[in-house]
Amino acid sequence: MLRTNKKGGFIFEPIVALGLVVVLVYAFIVVTNKQAMFNERIGEKQLKLIDAYYQGEKHLIYTDYAAKLSAMQALYDLALYGGEIEEKCGNYFGYTLWSDQNKPIGACFPTYKDNFAAMFEEHLNSHFTTHEETSVGYTFDIKNSLDVIGMPDSGIDFKIGNVNIREVAISDFIVAPTLNQQPQDKKPILTPSPQTPLSSSCPLVSAPRPSGVKVDRIVLHHTGDDAASKTCRALQQFGLSVHYIIDRDGTIVYAVDEGKMAFHAKGQNSKSIGIEIVNTGRASMQYTPAQYAAIKQLINDIAKRWPDVKVDNEHVVAHYQVSDIGKWDPSPNFDWAQIGLGSHQTLASLGKKAPTEYGYA
Repeated sequence: MLRTNKKGGFIFEPIVALGLVVVLVYAFIVVTNKQAMFNERIGEKQLKLIDAYYQGEKHLIYTDYAAKLSAMQALYDLALYGGEIEEKCGNYFGYTLWSDQNKPIGACFPTYKDNFAAMFEEHLNSHFTTHEETSVGYTFDIKNSLDVIGMPDSGIDFKIGNVNIREVAISDFIVAPTLNQQPQDKKPILTPSPQTPLSSSCPLVSAPRPSGVKVDRIVLHHTGDDAASKTCRALQQFGLSVHYIIDRDGTIVYAVDEGKMAFHAKGQNSKSIGIEIVNTGRASMQYTPAQYAAIKQLINDIAKRWPDVKVDNEHVVAHYQVSDIGKWDPSPNFDWAQIGLGSHQTLASLGKKAPTEYGYA
């Protein structure tokens, strides 16, 4: 309460004075907070929201491209290194195998899918490690041939002002490294002739041709067996491939799209089209007239689609000409004159020999 002194002045009771101080402090805080609400410029919170959205989209795009690049690199490594992990798993015509039952367990992957999966995961983790904003793990599965389906293990946080927003819907990714675009500089016809459709019964591994590389040669091989069906199974087993297989009766099996890269000749795959001719390679087996006719027709068809391929000794070559690891296919029984290349370099002219165990002296 208030009371007066002798001179008529007012004196505050202590409790009233304390209450007045509390009211003044409260009023000061309220006014200060209201002023703080207007410290940010108009639209600044909206800009922070847009920035957070942008950061999320950037992560999704990075994840998608990291997965695609990792799949391409894993496929390339698969073809280049095979299944070599602790030691070489074996060798098939110069290519490192992916598995060998005679090797200790763990030395090799049991299938090319397991090897591809390990290589893919290594490359993907490498991409994420170098990207500071990416902390999300991914679980992925290999479907069909080499289609990769990735699923995020968790979400990721993006900050808007002083508030953390959890982005739950982090991108799944689906990549199919065996499905790729045609070369930009030329577009070959996918079906060489009405009699030679792209085979659905012999799917083989393939990869994109490197951009800017010109296809300028055809490489001929022999299969080492006596039927195209056996050739197809062997190539699938070892993760190799070729564009065409020519059976004993002249049937042309179109196994890999010409616009894609097949794995048939180290160092030549990116710029070549591979043709396997069904033949055991033994001295006792001759190539058939039907095979020669089919080869001649096929190489002329290919030359029409690829301007840098000519039907001559420089652009139609044997595997033994482009390999320095003991290749001798097609065998000495192959008559180059039958396809119009009578002056072609032979195995003997290069100082190379076919194996004696195949009946060659």
